[in-house]
Amino acid sequence: MSKKCLFCGKQLTDKEKPEHIIPNALGGKLKSQSIICSDCNNKYSYLDKNLCEDLKHFTAILRPKRDNGGVPETDCEVLGKRVSQLSDGSLQSANFEVAKSENKLNIHLQLIETPGTLSEKKNRQKIENFFKNAIKDPIKRKEELEEVYSKINAEAINIQNPIVTIKNSFNQNGTLTLAMLKIAIEFYAWSGFDISWVKDSVNLVVQKKIKESAPWVNYYYPEALQQLNEIYHIVILKGDTTNKLLYAIVSLYGVLNMFVLLNKDYNGLDINESYVFSLQESQRKDIEIDFPIILRQEVNDILSSQYPVDKFESSVGRFLQHFIFSPKEKELSLQEIRKRFFCIPQPFTEQEFNRNVNILISDVLSANPAFKRIYQQDKVLDDIKQSLPEIKTYDSYIKEFQTEQRRRKKLCTIFMEIVNEAVTPSNMHNIEQLKQVISTKLDSYNYDDENIKQCMLSLKKNILALLDNLI
Repeated sequence: MSKKCLFCGKQLTDKEKPEHIIPNALGGKLKSQSIICSDCNNKYSYLDKNLCEDLKHFTAILRPKRDNGGVPETDCEVLGKRVSQLSDGSLQSANFEVAKSENKLNIHLQLIETPGTLSEKKNRQKIENFFKNAIKDPIKRKEELEEVYSKINAEAINIQNPIVTIKNSFNQNGTLTLAMLKIAIEFYAWSGFDISWVKDSVNLVVQKKIKESAPWVNYYYPEALQQLNEIYHIVILKGDTTNKLLYAIVSLYGVLNMFVLLNKDYNGLDINESYVFSLQESQRKDIEIDFPIILRQEVNDILSSQYPVDKFESSVGRFLQHFIFSPKEKELSLQEIRKRFFCIPQPFTEQEFNRNVNILISDVLSANPAFKRIYQQDKVLDDIKQSLPEIKTYDSYIKEFQTEQRRRKKLCTIFMEIVNEAVTPSNMHNIEQLKQVISTKLDSYNYDDENIKQCMLSLKKNILALLDNLI
């Protein structure tokens, strides 16, 4: 390896820390040891960190695959309350209001959580830490906690599809232009082109010239990027010797799109390079994006234009479509599934039944364009399955019948056993005495099944009435 560091000029070795051209925290996988040294990797990591902070809400929704570490927590609002979105995507909040009386601690809890997720675990930990400080006696503390958890389960309100409000802004730390320059420069270097043509852009990053970098970078939402039907990270590199321009277009999640001018007096090679990375499949895709030639005047217009609010809103809408399977789409899918559902011959075994139903659901949903674009398809599948009518298989009917026959046989056996023990020559003509003996034996019988016991005791009145009819 004979290359030098792009930023400091130090000779690179094969032991350099790999540099992610698009931050790995955003799901970026393109990396190299032949662009910058380990020291510069650490030195300029603040640009990646600030960029990831700008996109944290979109990262929290998508939860892209990363080489290491989890998705960081973010803040949002649900029902007007500040809530944390945790690394597993669940929403969490725990508010305590405490009032002390003479010998009692009155606690009002407001919790937002999803059962079986990190949010529930975190809320339980907060509750237990609170009680650990408030009640020193471990036995009393345990009793109080059991009562609290019982009330939580009894009083919980299930909120279907809560409205989540997030507040997002780009360039919060003022370094967005430098971060985009860094991505474009590194991609240019990774592609193997002459570094001398981007030396001015490199100096802007090295010298942290935020103000000076602003005229070189601006938001850009071209039509070609708005027509894509997946969520991608994209870097397009253009070297145009006719117009003497070297520039890049960087798109992250399809939400943050920026034009980066690298050289406005370019006279190197004609370049037409692109990198398209699918966040859903976590791999590079061979997709050609047809961009028209951008003339010098158009570049000036792009770099001087105002922030395109309407185009940004449209890009956010397209991003969110990948996570929303609307009630209308769900109902249309269910109608089609139900229509075919009753055409399936009822299978004998549960295994065969589940297999047929899964094939049917997959066939219907795979033909639905709205479902194809959904990233978290497993959640949609589970929701669809739970909304289907309950259909029993043949073997389930047989099992229920066999279970009921065994139960009835058991009841008759116990009844006959008690009657045989109760009836004696001395009481067989004394109905009231016989009824009293049978009643006592029914109560004291050594039942080995609690359900059978409750059934026998519930039938006791009828059994005793039956004796009146027999004698």
